[in-house]
Amino acid sequence: MNHLSLLRRAGYDMRADLTAVRHRAAWYSAKGPVHHNHPRCMKGALIGLKNRRPGDRGKPLCSECQVLERDRRLTAARPRVPGVEEPGG
Repeated sequence: MNHLSLLRRAGYDMRADLTAVRHRAAWYSAKGPVHHNHPRCMKGALIGLKNRRPGDRGKPLCSECQVLERDRRLTAARPRVPGVEEPGG
């Protein structure tokens, strides 16, 4: 029996975890005009804890988060061919 089978038998729901990953918690700076939702966003990472607030407060998504999310979707949609190495890796 493999690990995935054991996790399923224990009631682990992988779909729930994937949904949580897709729906990242948004945050914004008390001083900034945009919100962030991507963990690799450098602009969002530079917000100090003193100014960091949860949610989006109706602010638009930052341009860097938009690009990172679009790239993630394009990469996820690309079909993978067994035995063919990905470019750059």
